[in-house]
Amino acid sequence: MSGTELTQGLVLTTDNTFSSKIKKLFNFNPLSLEKFYNDFLQDFPDGIFLVDKNGEILWVNTVAKRFMEMTKAFSSFGNFENSLLSIIINLAQSSLQNKRELFNREVSCIINGQSITFLLDIFLIRENHRIVGTILIAKDITRLKSINEASTYCNMRGFIHQVASGLAHEIRNPLTTVRGFIQLTQNSLKVSPKKEYLQVALDELDRANNFIKDFLLYVRPAAPNFILVSLEQVIEEAIKRVKQKALLKDIIFEYTSFGDSPLMYLDVEQISQAFGNILENAVDFSEQGIIEISALNVEKSDKTIITFKDSGCGIPDKNMSRLFEPFFTTKEEAPGLGLTLAQSIIKNHGGEICIANNPDKGVSVTVHLYHVSKYPDQNQNP
Repeated sequence: MSGTELTQGLVLTTDNTFSSKIKKLFNFNPLSLEKFYNDFLQDFPDGIFLVDKNGEILWVNTVAKRFMEMTKAFSSFGNFENSLLSIIINLAQSSLQNKRELFNREVSCIINGQSITFLLDIFLIRENHRIVGTILIAKDITRLKSINEASTYCNMRGFIHQVASGLAHEIRNPLTTVRGFIQLTQNSLKVSPKKEYLQVALDELDRANNFIKDFLLYVRPAAPNFILVSLEQVIEEAIKRVKQKALLKDIIFEYTSFGDSPLMYLDVEQISQAFGNILENAVDFSEQGIIEISALNVEKSDKTIITFKDSGCGIPDKNMSRLFEPFFTTKEEAPGLGLTLAQSIIKNHGGEICIANNPDKGVSVTVHLYHVSKYPDQNQNP
């Protein structure tokens, strides 16, 4: 077949350029051909920018305009202050100066207060062996990047949790053994300075063991063991956890219940730990004074709102978004799991927790929990 070869439905000729095929497809009609190019490029799923040899943007398609948050009017491109426009112009000018095309360049910019990530490709346009401009294609990969990062994070988190959980158990077992031998040695000693040293060692072992306990609870949260209990009883248990530390700083607790103290289905151990962690933070960042605890029943929503209010130094605005982040802490000797565990426990009880600075000074931690009518299958008194 002279000048033409037929291979599985694909017709190849000696002139195999895209433009020649398009011209033939439209019977060399320039109007039809121009409309095709305009429609194809205008509706292309990625942003397209046509840049001349001086680095000025001559034309963009619909998607590119959407990226810029600009109207369809070409005159709106008079302002190049937009960060993405600035990036595109700089890259286009660099490509023209270096006479090099660019592929798969990832860039980020702020649009409407949100970080948007683009993948950019730059192709040089040549005419008679001279570079006359560039075509830049921008693909919005923000969602894809977010999905990939979330997937990577979940996989890494699962791996880390599995390894860390095993390590925590391996560390906890010998600590228990060492603690037992120290207690035996301590009991065999009469009053002496050495006995006091052993007590210091026991206190440090207990501190390490408590951290491992909290860490394991964070890695593998236990399901709540609900029992019917009064809220006041749970708060008393929480106060006991931090009472000694509070006494050293002349801090007292005041509990006020607006209405009858409700009966609630709670895991006493878990909720008292959550409340204890909240109170411990309040004590650590307060100097003397009163920590107010109040409970308010919201009958229409079956909710009880518990508020812990201190008069401490407050929380810097820059730290507000990180309060429940694992291992984030501003304390010198703290693992940074207290509020993380409190949030996890409260969520497992179907509740909510939020933290805000008081108008005057100090911090208020508000916890929303449902009382007994929220659990209809357990509404019978034990």
